[in-house]
Amino acid sequence: MDTAAEKRPEPRRTVFYIVNNHEDLLLGLPHYTAILHFLDALAQGGRRVVLVMPRQDVSLEQLRTVYGIQGLFQIHWLPRLPGLFRRQMLANVAACWYVRRAMRPGDAAYTRYLPAAVLGLLGRPVVVELHQWFWERPVQQVGYRLLLQLCLRLDRARRIALVTITRAMQDCMPPWMFAERSSLVAWSGVAEGLTAGTSEPALEKRSGQDGPLLFYAGIFERQKGVEFMIALANAAPEFRFLFVGCPGERLEEVRRRLTAGNARVLGRVSPVEARALLEQADYGLALNDPHSGWLNRVTSPLKLFEYMAAGKVPLATDMPVMREVVRDGQNGVLVDPSDPAGIVARVRELEQDRALRARLVRGGLETARQNTWRERARRVLDFLDGHTAR
Repeated sequence: MDTAAEKRPEPRRTVFYIVNNHEDLLLGLPHYTAILHFLDALAQGGRRVVLVMPRQDVSLEQLRTVYGIQGLFQIHWLPRLPGLFRRQMLANVAACWYVRRAMRPGDAAYTRYLPAAVLGLLGRPVVVELHQWFWERPVQQVGYRLLLQLCLRLDRARRIALVTITRAMQDCMPPWMFAERSSLVAWSGVAEGLTAGTSEPALEKRSGQDGPLLFYAGIFERQKGVEFMIALANAAPEFRFLFVGCPGERLEEVRRRLTAGNARVLGRVSPVEARALLEQADYGLALNDPHSGWLNRVTSPLKLFEYMAAGKVPLATDMPVMREVVRDGQNGVLVDPSDPAGIVARVRELEQDRALRARLVRGGLETARQNTWRERARRVLDFLDGHTAR
């Protein structure tokens, strides 16, 4: 009997994470931040993790510096494609071809790029993470929408599983997509090291002469509440504001519209730099426009978890997707973003009631600890085990 063979450990199962876009990895974009931290967490869960994407002149060491990750995953670079129309689709073909040939029993593919669902029709288990309420955006997404619909309709073996990033998003999607199909709601997470602070890290940071600092970092679009944040800053001259992520072509316009002299506006910075700037703040803003229908289903809780993990009280729009995470008066504050006077009153209440503010900080820290990337990876890996065993 071959005793050496008996003792040889089984090879680790592999998760192939497919990315088929060509945006520069070193820009520190929010979706790359989420993907790379998630990959590290999957690797910490005991899997071999391979990122599959079009080739860039980027090293893992550079990614560690920009994103503050450990870089525990491998990268399989696809051939560099010319700047052709629909080159994302070509990248998807290349990725699916590689993954189909590389997968072993027990392995799985994972992606947030809808065309990769075709792997399920090729007999390979694939999980598609949905980030977009694309039924409400038919002009931009008609091709991907139709392809995903077709794959789901033809997937008799149920090789395609679905993950949505919020319950509100899944609830508003067509029920047939999830009928007799493996599915999971898995919020975004937060880096585990960010949750190690004390229970009241922000309460003693500023002198009595300084007003509270309200912080936002992210995309500067109407749907994300830029107009509401400008109105709030102008209505609260006693507060300070720090807005991070404004594109260069809009910097002067936004600065000009902030008339109270109490706000700083910075351009895009790396995720590591953004976290350092957040440390200066007392409150985190998530004033999404509640009338932007698709955003109500799409918004990831990532920003809320980052605020909570840093010991900052989140001020979030009172709408379904925010209510999944923020419990008003327990781990954050839900507000009407179109009512700056009401928001100012809530902040003043917290400034005067330090015990209440400390309770919100502690509640937020506990929520963040329960929603780290590692915890999300644990849930997803359990889900993958069930899906690949089918």
